[in-house]
Amino acid sequence: MNKDTEEVWLFKLFLESDNGEELHFKKANELMDLIILWAEKNGCQIGGGYRKPNEKDLEI
Repeated sequence: MNKDTEEVWLFKLFLESDNGEELHFKKANELMDLIILWAEKNGCQIGGGYRKPNEKDLEI
């Protein structure tokens, strides 16, 4: 059965440049700020954060 609602949704995503150049910490901060604003506007809460990935994180 397909269930469209859950109490919690878990996201695992990567932020990377489209040209292979390194991203500045500010870009990750900007994205997190937008996610928080969206969550608050939509009555949701955000848990967690972000960091530089390690080798294990990059395994898919």
